[in-house]
Amino acid sequence: MTRLKETLLEYLLVAVIFTFTVAARFYHPDLQSLWFDELYTMTVANPDQSYGDIATDLSTDFHPPLHYFLLNTLFQFMPYNDLTGRYLSIVTGCLTIMLVYKLGRGLRDKSTGYALALLFSVFFYHIKYSQEVRMYIYMFGLAIISTLIFLKEVKRHYASNVFNYVLVGALMVYTQYYGFFIMMGHGFCLWHLRWRRNIRKRLVWRFVLMWLAILLLYLPWLPVVFQTAGTKHFMKLPAPWYFFEYLYEYTGKEPVTTLFILIGLGLYGYDALHQKHKISFRPSPYRLVVQYIAGSVFVVTYFISIFKPMLSKHSTLVGLPFLMVMVIHGYLTLRRNHLKWILPVVVVANIVNLLFVNEYYFKPVKENFRGITEVVKKDNRYGQNQVVVSQLYRFYNYYFEQQFSPLRARNPNEELPTNIPYKPATIVVINAPFTHVTTPELEPVDALGFRILNPRLLSRADSTAWYLKQWNDYLKDYYTVDATYHDPMTGKAVAYRFKLLK
Repeated sequence: MTRLKETLLEYLLVAVIFTFTVAARFYHPDLQSLWFDELYTMTVANPDQSYGDIATDLSTDFHPPLHYFLLNTLFQFMPYNDLTGRYLSIVTGCLTIMLVYKLGRGLRDKSTGYALALLFSVFFYHIKYSQEVRMYIYMFGLAIISTLIFLKEVKRHYASNVFNYVLVGALMVYTQYYGFFIMMGHGFCLWHLRWRRNIRKRLVWRFVLMWLAILLLYLPWLPVVFQTAGTKHFMKLPAPWYFFEYLYEYTGKEPVTTLFILIGLGLYGYDALHQKHKISFRPSPYRLVVQYIAGSVFVVTYFISIFKPMLSKHSTLVGLPFLMVMVIHGYLTLRRNHLKWILPVVVVANIVNLLFVNEYYFKPVKENFRGITEVVKKDNRYGQNQVVVSQLYRFYNYYFEQQFSPLRARNPNEELPTNIPYKPATIVVINAPFTHVTTPELEPVDALGFRILNPRLLSRADSTAWYLKQWNDYLKDYYTVDATYHDPMTGKAVAYRFKLLK
């Protein structure tokens, strides 16, 4: 009877985790407009583009192409819209919860796996990036798969492990550069085990050959890596205490979960130091690899960022499953009953935060490109005699197309207003939702923004100020402001309609 109760309880727990996972990710996936990064992904992965076109677009960015190729292929068979892009991430996010369970089970037992899976089923940052058209949730899953294969090979050699590790490693680094830091954690773990004489030298050489194979597969993309390595990007070096700020953001600024994680890490650190001083202590590959991956993602990247900023909250999502393993392990050093009572409180705190405090499912907070496009489209009273211009023309054109509007924004860096074969009755200038321009004029674009948005116009990178002046002078000389459009979400003036002077 006891065995039956345990089985029923296990099935009930699986059902709860599955319900939380699916409901939290499939609910209101289209509430938020696509924001800058998502729109960049969607426009690069446009089904009208070839793989060669995608590679050209990414030659001025620093992200590898696999996620864009995947979306581009999907859009050949499925509708090209927000929901298709987001549903792919949602399904992937749901599947990664099973991987989180496997990772947790490897630490101690099934109960540990269930605890980790339950925590991630309602974890704010995992839900957020399961609903974004970006590559980070895929990296989350690939990092876990790669690490599980690594641990299998350390435990016992199989030829299939070698093939799978090389394959998943190549997929990782072609998805996002943080894949290299996951493998760096594997390397540190191997070094530690070899230093303590826990593994044979041939295992180390086997992994060295696997890493060389991955690097060989990565050779086609290396020229782009070197090309973008010296480019200044939006990321900046965070403060030395950045980890605590990131942690608070990971939880959706939920204090109970933040405190739960900090205490768990403290308990883990105390236990690690205590075990280290035992004479019979033999380091576990599982514990070592988790520690070293977390260290590579959160510590090594910080020191690299001193010279070349590369640290960001969304990129470090890949380190969260390993960080949470340490947290759960920390609580398991206490009596098991403590976690059984604490974890439900944390889960409830996350649900309350999502629904009533953070209001993630009810309050739009992302850059409102969709809403701005709708406002301009609805007020199109001049039809074909109206010209639209924007530095973010690709993003606004995506939504004009989605909304079946005949309007299309022009690129102010590609053509001059004097080249328009007629003087339109009106010209609408649409600036970014985050624009700092407060006067009715076309906003400037900085060098980095120009390179990312106009990879095929790099020869004009030094002429952006001149083109901007031509457009703004033309509007002042021949047009007057006829209407101002505000972002429905923020109330900020972001677009202006200029009417031809008589």
